[in-house]
Amino acid sequence: MRKRTSHRARWCGLATVVLVVVLGTALAVQAEWYWTHGHSGRIQNEALLVNGPGESCPCYWREVEAAGLNSHSRDINGACPAGYYVTAIDIDRIDAHAMDSPGIGAIRCCPSGCPDWVRGWGLDFWLDDDSNTWVHFAVPTPASKTVRQIGLRFEAANGGKVVGVHIWNGNTQVKTLTVSYSGSQDVTLDLGSYFTFNRGLGISVHIESYWDDDGHFKFFGVGANFED
Repeated sequence: MRKRTSHRARWCGLATVVLVVVLGTALAVQAEWYWTHGHSGRIQNEALLVNGPGESCPCYWREVEAAGLNSHSRDINGACPAGYYVTAIDIDRIDAHAMDSPGIGAIRCCPSGCPDWVRGWGLDFWLDDDSNTWVHFAVPTPASKTVRQIGLRFEAANGGKVVGVHIWNGNTQVKTLTVSYSGSQDVTLDLGSYFTFNRGLGISVHIESYWDDDGHFKFFGVGANFED
């Protein structure tokens, strides 16, 4: 009888250990990070990007009236030559035509893909001084899981700073975060509660540059910690 009891005790102890290991493993895989690469980000206002030190881009300003174009013309978007696109406009008061007061004084024409800010490792761009814009990311989203933490990997230098983060479920904004980051960062942000993203998780990063410096930004990746 004693031997049977001893064997039973050992088997019960072994079964308990196995159960703890199995449960521990199951709990460990409940949370999983999903990331999107930095070069998948979309810059909201590309017209604010400028050349970095040592870079060149054959952009130029074209006077509207001097080019025989009127700012009230429906063809103003075709005012740049083939292969060039309107990236900025200069609003001035023009007396040449009644419909041009006020109107567009000049347009900035740039070739496609200039400046080139997409790299194999992420985004790399310079933001004009005293300006701000957004960089938008779409994170792979398992709709059945919840999120409380998001991650950002980036670098903001030369007067550049990340000042805000907006979290979106499809077209619905669910969270606003006010932050202040510069330098090389690998940060995890707590949303304060759990959110379900059944229409796709979007993360929008608000960036700005100081009034006298062109901010230099690099984005390596954005992600979220999905939990069952």
